[in-house]
Amino acid sequence: MPSDPRVTQALDALAEPIQSFRSMLSNTSEQIRLMISTRVKRNGSSIEATRAEFGEFAAGRIDPERMAKVFSRVEPDAVDHGEVVARALDVCNELLARRENLFLVEVGEGGDLRAAVSHALADIGRAFAATRIVELVSQGSYREEEHAKLLEGHPFEAWSRAERKVGLGIVACVHGRDLRVGGLLDFLDRSFRLVLVVDGQAPPAPLVRLISPKVMVMQTADAGELEWIRRHDGPGVVALMPDDTARFRHDPDGGGTLAERMVITHLPEEKPRRLGVSSGFQQREDLEQLEALATPPEAVTQTEAPAPPAAAAEPSAPSASAASAPPAAEAPAATAPGDAADKLSAWLLEQTDLSGAS
Repeated sequence: MPSDPRVTQALDALAEPIQSFRSMLSNTSEQIRLMISTRVKRNGSSIEATRAEFGEFAAGRIDPERMAKVFSRVEPDAVDHGEVVARALDVCNELLARRENLFLVEVGEGGDLRAAVSHALADIGRAFAATRIVELVSQGSYREEEHAKLLEGHPFEAWSRAERKVGLGIVACVHGRDLRVGGLLDFLDRSFRLVLVVDGQAPPAPLVRLISPKVMVMQTADAGELEWIRRHDGPGVVALMPDDTARFRHDPDGGGTLAERMVITHLPEEKPRRLGVSSGFQQREDLEQLEALATPPEAVTQTEAPAPPAAAAEPSAPSASAASAPPAAEAPAATAPGDAADKLSAWLLEQTDLSGAS
């Protein structure tokens, strides 16, 4: 897969952070070399150099040890642990010799993408370890049992804040069936940029799981769109995908809302089927999540909530005087209209004298 032209295009897109890192590494190598040449003593080196400069005619006539002291400039005291400083220089030169290949990762079929990227970062991190070790030696703080192993691998998890701020880019070639991206979240910090070159059938929208406010995330089938990550100043992941997958872009500079930052240019029409460890259900969830993220929220109509019903007034406690007063006479019960008419008729009959009527 490294022969894939997309790999060259991806490395070109990350040329700026790659070249910047190599320049820093070259400068570190030169500083360590100067330190070795001026402060790390090699047994008899100055004496042998003086003997060689005077040549055969000085043999038996001139004391090379004495002349070395006369002609040598005053230098600082020798540095302890000169051997580990020399090893640090070897590490820098080894990393420089690998050129762009230092930033290229190939994940074998069935391999673990996260583990491969982690290993590459630990390898690159040896450059930071070399600088750190030389500083420790200069400060007299170097401890062999604790620090020597840094030159074998300096994992990303152990990088300092300053080391994580250094611009860095990696290109990883991976088979579509192995495109499991969840673990890559561990590395999306500060200025890290990653381009995935995907070969073969792949899940439709795996990178949707990496979207966060300040991270550039893009799936595309067009290598020309790598310009987006070239210009982005911050962490980012771009996957060069097969044509039949979703194509979208999350641009942190696109706007204040998620919907403004999301652009979807293509969605696959066929229903996804199980691919490797990725089930059809998981792939459909990714697609639904992608559409949801790009959909602006509907405006919510604000309606005035009805006022809560007034609470019934609680009867007040009777006062002491009211408690001692006799109960008031009960008012007569209200009489129903029919009962009143009957009683009135009976009363009129009682009052009427009908004895003289014939």
